[in-house]
Amino acid sequence: DSSAAVADALKISKEFGAASKEARLAWETVEEMDGADMSASMPSSDSTSLTEKDIRKMDYKVQVSSLNRLLADTQDKMSQIKVLAASLKDLEIEDPDLSNLPEAATGLKTVLQEAKAASEVYGPESAESAAAWNEVDFCTDVMGGVECNVDTSYRYSAASLQAHHLYDAVIDPTFFEEAVDAVEMLENLRRFIRIETKRVVSR
Repeated sequence: DSSAAVADALKISKEFGAASKEARLAWETVEEMDGADMSASMPSSDSTSLTEKDIRKMDYKVQVSSLNRLLADTQDKMSQIKVLAASLKDLEIEDPDLSNLPEAATGLKTVLQEAKAASEVYGPESAESAAAWNEVDFCTDVMGGVECNVDTSYRYSAASLQAHHLYDAVIDPTFFEEAVDAVEMLENLRRFIRIETKRVVSR
């Protein structure tokens, strides 16, 4: 799996430029890992005639090609994820008791409510969501998921009343439905990226 190497190469290309020696070495590492020949997309390391626009074009070509390869490599796994997520959603709808937390897990319920509502209100990548999930991690990893030392005041109670998640379970049908939608969006993106890759590589 070259995904980590691709991420490093993209970071290095952005920092030092697509025409830099550092970027070429990074992409050579990617080539060695996945067997793809990216050298045609990179200028020679001693090139001095490249303009800023040329470099941006090279960066774009490399990143589109890399994304195309990653999406192709994960296509089968994404299809499996979609099937499993849809199946689990149906199971939970048919029998909610499958995922409901026990009455004794009041502390875990509280921190999960905080995390779900924070993600709902501020977004899953927000500072508020990260702080709420830190509480979940502490509750599950340190306190065993039951006797959690949490603040009983529910900061997002008003917003949670309008949210569509279930709050007596760790995973609920909404999460699975959103996962299926996300995979379908990636599948659609893969089709467009495949066409774009052919376009930029051929020119």
